[in-house]
Amino acid sequence: MTEYSLKRKAFQRLVALTAYVLIWSAVFMIIEQTGEPNTVVANRMLEEVKNNISRLLGANISEEHFDALVNKISGAVKVRERPDWKYWKTVDFVIQSLTTIGFGDLTPRTLTGQMVFIFFAVIGLPFTMVTLKTTGELMHDVVKKLIIFFERRFLQKQETKNLHFKCVVFSFAAFIALHAYGAELYVTLNQTGYFEGIYASFVTLSTIGFGDYILDFRETISKNNVSDASMTALLLFNLPLLLINLTIVSCFLNSIMFMLEILRKRNSCISDCNTEGQENPVPVSSNTDQEMATKASF
Repeated sequence: MTEYSLKRKAFQRLVALTAYVLIWSAVFMIIEQTGEPNTVVANRMLEEVKNNISRLLGANISEEHFDALVNKISGAVKVRERPDWKYWKTVDFVIQSLTTIGFGDLTPRTLTGQMVFIFFAVIGLPFTMVTLKTTGELMHDVVKKLIIFFERRFLQKQETKNLHFKCVVFSFAAFIALHAYGAELYVTLNQTGYFEGIYASFVTLSTIGFGDYILDFRETISKNNVSDASMTALLLFNLPLLLINLTIVSCFLNSIMFMLEILRKRNSCISDCNTEGQENPVPVSSNTDQEMATKASF
């Protein structure tokens, strides 16, 4: 690929991405925008609270005193909702950071902690990426062997064709099963609706991590009197599973991207052949797809 074609491709994709951002921004604004600004709704709610307090006390409260009361209550609620830096929760914080999920429910608040976090992340993030890459390569090999074994053992096929497409189908099935399981976790622990659980699972495992839905273990810990050591062991035991889950989501998204790239190259080949006046354009062989698939990380 020449430097000019690379620049042209980068420019085209930047324009397409910009258009994608603008279009979907409009869609979400139309869906989510309410009739009133949030500040108006909040002020009306606060005015109702102020009137109720004044009625209970039998005296008017000045705006200054009421604002001070609201700030105190708001600050207390934030502190109450903020998790403590227990060891198991710190392990959860470190895992969230390294996988770039980053819910934001627990963050360094001291300057020392913030500076140490930068040092920790600069080393830890590349190490996590390498680990995920290795996990993906291992899964790719395992899935290929399973498909080949299944076709030879049960379908009596000595040669496996369209292996990459079958890997895409497998990753899609694993993607669906993964989010069905994730939704059940959110339903059980957070008492959300099932489709809310699917949304929360996707936001988590795609590492978008809005933080609007976070698996809440506090009630489970309180009811079952789970120790700090037990929660730490549970998180460490689930770390390989989390890496596999992240790999499945990444594989599914990468598979879509790879299939689109194959289609683009086929269309480009056909277009070039037609331009040259060839009567029979040479299609991209399945062997070429197979070789490209082998190089791609599952």
